[in-house]
Amino acid sequence: MPAPKTQDARRGQLVHGLLWAGVALAPIALLVLLFGSSTGALRVAVILATLTVALIAVSIALRPSVEMLRVDIEQRVLDEVDHIRARARDDVSTASRNTHRALTQQIRELGETMEDMRNQLIELQAAQLLAEQSPAIGGSGQGGPLGVGLVTEAQNQDKHCDDTGTSRGACAGEYGGHG
Repeated sequence: MPAPKTQDARRGQLVHGLLWAGVALAPIALLVLLFGSSTGALRVAVILATLTVALIAVSIALRPSVEMLRVDIEQRVLDEVDHIRARARDDVSTASRNTHRALTQQIRELGETMEDMRNQLIELQAAQLLAEQSPAIGGSGQGGPLGVGLVTEAQNQDKHCDDTGTSRGACAGEYGGHG
């Protein structure tokens, strides 16, 4: 966009130059007309007067009209609005991407935390079942590995549910089973 600004500046300088050249020639033409006594001086005065009128007329014709200025300002404002809109769109999309990335990371961390808590709950339930089964077995304190008692208890519950005619899934759901 620097090219139109330099062109406008040159055009403005040209208009001002033509106007002031016409204004400067007008008194010279008047002086030649007043103090010149020959026909040659009269011709030079007429030529200078005509040139003065022509220069001032050209400077007025080249001067931008109000409508041209309004259109130019309107175009500049619209260009600036489009530029601001594009920057805002880029800013919003960047913020949206960053927010989505952060939210995804937090959801992932929350899922991992829930999985850890679920595993801890299963271990605690297995430990509780082992503790309940150890006195029932005779206090021997041998419950086997940590998950064996839980699996045995779940199998007993499933067998009980099958004997009573209740569906296996409903009973398994009551005792913390998965299915």
